[in-house]
Amino acid sequence: LGGGVSVIDLDWSRDYRDGHIPGAWYGIRSRLDTILPQLPSSDTVVFTSCDGALAKLAAADLLGTAPVPVLVLDGGTSAWRQAGFPMELGATRMATLPDDIRLRAREQTGNVDAAMQAYLSWEIDLVNQMATDDDQRFEILAG
Repeated sequence: LGGGVSVIDLDWSRDYRDGHIPGAWYGIRSRLDTILPQLPSSDTVVFTSCDGALAKLAAADLLGTAPVPVLVLDGGTSAWRQAGFPMELGATRMATLPDDIRLRAREQTGNVDAAMQAYLSWEIDLVNQMATDDDQRFEILAG
């Protein structure tokens, strides 16, 4: 995108990676204070998210404090996609770390087998973790 507009996509990082507005930056709403200084100089910031709801909340967070006008893409990224506009794939512009989700083992970079084994080990040990957690509310049934 050009013309002094910076687009910030606040969707899940997995969804951003799977398709976002070309030129859009990925960011987590709770980190807006660290995102804005990283963006190229622009006249306007446009927030988007899947349906636009999270984008509206982000714009409200910056009401009266943003150094530039802040807008929201009506209908969000879904409306963009439904209109037939192009999408960009990949983690192309990450303004924050994509630590909003835990990647599935097969989505890990590097040693996928080790990631799968680590997950299975965690899952198998979950019963032991629950047995020592006095705050969990599940009854563990031994069979």
